[in-house]
Amino acid sequence: MKLMFALIGIVFIAFSAFLGSAQAAGCGDVWVDAGTVRVEKGSTAYAVAFVQNDSEEDFFVDFASVFDLSNNFRAEETGYAKNVPSFGRAFINVKIEAYDFAPAGKEEAFVEVKGHFQNMQSCSIGTKGLASFPVIIEEKAAEAAFGEQDFAVPGCTLFSLIAPERAEFEKSGTVPITIDNRTMDRATVRLSGPGLSIQPKVISVPRNTLYSERISVSSILPATSLVYTIEALGCNMEKSTGIIAAAAEEAVPEEGQNGTMPEIASGLFLLGQAGAVLGLAVLIGIALYLVLRR
Repeated sequence: MKLMFALIGIVFIAFSAFLGSAQAAGCGDVWVDAGTVRVEKGSTAYAVAFVQNDSEEDFFVDFASVFDLSNNFRAEETGYAKNVPSFGRAFINVKIEAYDFAPAGKEEAFVEVKGHFQNMQSCSIGTKGLASFPVIIEEKAAEAAFGEQDFAVPGCTLFSLIAPERAEFEKSGTVPITIDNRTMDRATVRLSGPGLSIQPKVISVPRNTLYSERISVSSILPATSLVYTIEALGCNMEKSTGIIAAAAEEAVPEEGQNGTMPEIASGLFLLGQAGAVLGLAVLIGIALYLVLRR
């Protein structure tokens, strides 16, 4: 009996020590990672900010907002995930619209996030509930045919990348790009993007070569960006194509299929006709019986 109580005491002490060593989730464990958003004058760019949770408890987003304090562009939130799992991250979709008259240069936008942990501790993320991220407004590139944009690099006249400014499809699709490498060295374009599965991820173009490719893209986010990181001789920079996942259209039932199959409806109609004929035959038989009985 004494041995049993001793074992129970040891287990209790070990369990208490474990609970004491476990750190409760705190507001400092949750933060926002937004990165840098680039947008051309008179254009709209789409990006994704992430809420990172480095605690042992799930975090729930009660409110999220993206905004600016500038007269040169507009920043807004277009949707966000409400559950940030333990040691995981969740997205906030960001839309940046730069005005035609905006000067090229660096601006700043803000993300405001409020939420709570499973233990109901409330948090405002960042300094006074705000996190900031840079917005780079760039000069508008020369417009190419068919709604495409030529990602010409300033000061680099021997390299260009032509791609759509925006691509919209349901979950997956292709993005056509054309790379004109007239430099005397091989050029490399690396493709990436938050929430995207991309194939190919790297394109290597020999010198003095015109190259076209359709990039296979699938997205788990409603809005994100396909980023092109260009590495060429004296022509290094990043550009992007906005990726919008269109909502799937709901299937509309064909006329006449509102819960009753046409074959069943037709059968019921025929049974109704047969019942009417049978009833008429019975009435005629009764009338003949009465007449003959007299």
